[in-house]
Amino acid sequence: MNQITVLNEVTYKPSAIPVVIPMVYDALFKLNSKLNEESMRKKKQETDVPLWEKYLLTVEEAAEYFGIGQKRIRRIISFDPTAAYLLTVGNRTQIKRVQFEKYIDSMSCV
Repeated sequence: MNQITVLNEVTYKPSAIPVVIPMVYDALFKLNSKLNEESMRKKKQETDVPLWEKYLLTVEEAAEYFGIGQKRIRRIISFDPTAAYLLTVGNRTQIKRVQFEKYIDSMSCV
């Protein structure tokens, strides 16, 4: 028996096996990674709270919610770091959604 048949389609000689095994291992690793990513994505979708229901938003979430760039939001935050619509949690600054909405409503230009 000088040959090995894989999935009844491809036949390899024993000299090719050291090349084929890493390829199969790599393919299985990639498949496993994709399956893990998909399950994590589904799990995250099940537990995510919609942005319009959150009390606090990160800068990234605020940018998505308000349609303003992250740099612009960070610039607005830097103008008044003690504003009523800001909450500092550790070293992160979070935005109180409803109060920031009122602040944005009061502005004519951002």
